Amino acid sequence: MRRAREGWPTLRQVRSVWMGVKTGANDVFVDPPAHVITAPCVAGRDLRTMSAREGRRILFEHDLRSGAAHPRVHATTIAYLNDHSARLRARADAREKTAAWSLFRVRPSALGWRVVWRELAPTLQASVLPPVWEGGAVPLNTVYGVSAVEPEEALRWALWLNAAAVHWWVTIDAERALGGYLRFRERNVGSAPAPPPSADLSGLLRGRVCLSQPHRLRPEQVRWAEVDAWAARTLQLTPAERARSARA
Repeated sequence: MRRAREGWPTLRQVRSVWMGVKTGANDVFVDPPAHVITAPCVAGRDLRTMSAREGRRILFEHDLRSGAAHPRVHATTIAYLNDHSARLRARADAREKTAAWSLFRVRPSALGWRVVWRELAPTLQASVLPPVWEGGAVPLNTVYGVSAVEPEEALRWALWLNAAAVHWWVTIDAERALGGYLRFRERNVGSAPAPPPSADLSGLLRGRVCLSQPHRLRPEQVRWAEVDAWAARTLQLTPAERARSARA
């Protein structure tokens, strides 16, 4: 990619790439009893291109904006966690003063508008999550992502990461896994060319799309050929590069 090689900023230079929340004990925190406070959550297996399947819940006793663990929780939560005290104390990331309800890597950037993708997949498959404080899902640690300032930026980033040229770029350095799958981590996705700071997205979408709710966009509402052409044009791909990066 000529323009990328000539100084186009990489994704990691523009935005930090993070891994989702780690529980250290998924059997305790994911889909707990109904009487404890929970939030929706997504694992890598729940993500596809411009699609996030929700349905699972996670015990989530953290501030929805800052990510800080609550200093105190309800007695029913304490009673539930006490039944798993040895398991929780043995978590690899737990320290002497770690609260039993604390999760790990709960950062503010993973709680607002986010573009996320599953770590292990046949192709890079990005989708948009709304803020946790608006009912958006908490990403688990089989998910990677970047934060977005506002919903239209999240949509622009998700479309860009799903473009054929960007997928071609990140697969060059991707670690191979079983079954023809690849690992999409900070190392290879972070080296991809960053999206342009602005773009007219209207020509990339079908029908009436509410740009303030990109998480409701369906894959069939995207004009994928136009998305691929937009990325190739922005990165100034040569005809040979366009042919090599073409969507299968």
